Amino acid sequence: MIKLLVIDLFCGFGGVTYAMENCQEVKVIAAVNHDPEAIMCHAQNHPDVKQFNEDIRHLNLSELNLLVEVAKKCYPKAKLCIWASIECTNFSVAKGGKPRDADSRTLAEHLNRYAEGLNPDYLMVENVREFMSWGSLHEDGKPKHDKQGCDYFRWTNSIQDIGYAYDYRILDAGIRKHCKKQFVIQHNSGGDSSKCHTLDKPSPSATTSPCLLYTSPSPRDGLLSRMPSSA
Repeated sequence: MIKLLVIDLFCGFGGVTYAMENCQEVKVIAAVNHDPEAIMCHAQNHPDVKQFNEDIRHLNLSELNLLVEVAKKCYPKAKLCIWASIECTNFSVAKGGKPRDADSRTLAEHLNRYAEGLNPDYLMVENVREFMSWGSLHEDGKPKHDKQGCDYFRWTNSIQDIGYAYDYRILDAGIRKHCKKQFVIQHNSGGDSSKCHTLDKPSPSATTSPCLLYTSPSPRDGLLSRMPSSA
């Protein structure tokens, strides 16, 4: 039985789609990427998924809404999840001291439009751990150390303001040594703010910025298997 319908943003060649569809209770219904070669490869790998060769910042959500309506008629008990593997290059410590691209670092802000326009049960974001230190940049593209985490804090709170409870996990990606991934799990709480986490613990980067106010939930294993019911 299909329990989860997924829209795969930043889908690339289809790695996340492949992993999702290996779960028998999950069905990916749409995939979005701006790169035509990536979308062509995704279509070859996943012919049953509707592909959109679009920048997520400009995609018209009307066709996605129609896809969701059709899918929910087929699977009326399934929840809807938007998965976003946001570009990590301009957050990762692997970039060293090189300038960051400010535009790339704002991609998460465009997910609010998807949350409001599609009303998913879950909005999940995958990125490097340093995503939590997202803040403003100097004119030379270098991060302002006293502002690390400010934009992340603002974004997570803007998601909660539209009715999503916030949580996250830091997991070892197992790709290379010291590669830690952050998985943000935002659950449609129906406006119940008591389900939202208070942010009061510093980000993984060493800083004393007053903007960093995060909590790390107690360690638990698993992600999809532990997502709360929206009932």
